[in-house]
Amino acid sequence: MNKWSLETRSRVAVVALTTIGLITLIWFTLVLGLETRLKDQANKILALQRSADVTRAGIKLAEKYRDDVQRGGLVLSSYENHMAQGEDPYRWLMGFLRGLERRYNVSIVESPRPQTVELKFPPRLPYEATSCWIAGTARYHDFGAFLAELENSSPFIRLRNLSVDASTSGVATESESDKLTFRMEFVTLVKPAAGQR
Repeated sequence: MNKWSLETRSRVAVVALTTIGLITLIWFTLVLGLETRLKDQANKILALQRSADVTRAGIKLAEKYRDDVQRGGLVLSSYENHMAQGEDPYRWLMGFLRGLERRYNVSIVESPRPQTVELKFPPRLPYEATSCWIAGTARYHDFGAFLAELENSSPFIRLRNLSVDASTSGVATESESDKLTFRMEFVTLVKPAAGQR
């Protein structure tokens, strides 16, 4: 390089500096811009892939939920088939209570017609509610089993009030010493007739 003249060295230096300047200019304007766009495109592709994965998972869950809803509909249908229906819940109530009465040796002596009450549940349910009360006599153990069956046999019946007296009026005989009289109030859901929904 020592054999080059000062003018040649200057030209080589100018060409080298110009080349370095042009390479730097090309790098910052073209290459970095393209690299930024490529990164943005890669991020968009990643986001779309994640969205597609979420959609695929949602489709799989939708099938599971559809099956769950169908099973729940069958369970609800089963409950509704055992529920008081139509405009006369008194007939259903008497049939239901008479069955329990026979099974548990309970004597129901009074059961007036049920009264419609307003539901105080947060969701709007397609059912009506009736308040019923009954009075009767039974032995302690029979009454306990009757009460448990009444409360547990149907998810749509809820006990509201219960009063129990130790024996019937007057002096109890030895055979009636373990008898009690009861009066209870409970609420049951009623499925309205098909035209009332």
